[in-house]
Amino acid sequence: MTSRTLCLGWWSPLSLVALTPFTLVWNLVAHRKFSRLPASMPAPGRQSLPEGAPVYRRPVAYVALIPVAWAVWAITGLITHAG
Repeated sequence: MTSRTLCLGWWSPLSLVALTPFTLVWNLVAHRKFSRLPASMPAPGRQSLPEGAPVYRRPVAYVALIPVAWAVWAITGLITHAG
């Protein structure tokens, strides 16, 4: 869900400054807690599901760079035009 948040969570002003950063920090805290737990064992007669690629290796996670770059551009423009 972190990669989905990185892709889709930035597309409103409220999400850009409050909701998405909070969600990403919350996910990081949860990840750290879960990573301390021992590895789970599959139920008898079942196979473990594949973990999948880490978030930084999923292309959809890099969509977040678009609104972040836009925000940096907008803030830079406001600062340079205000002075």
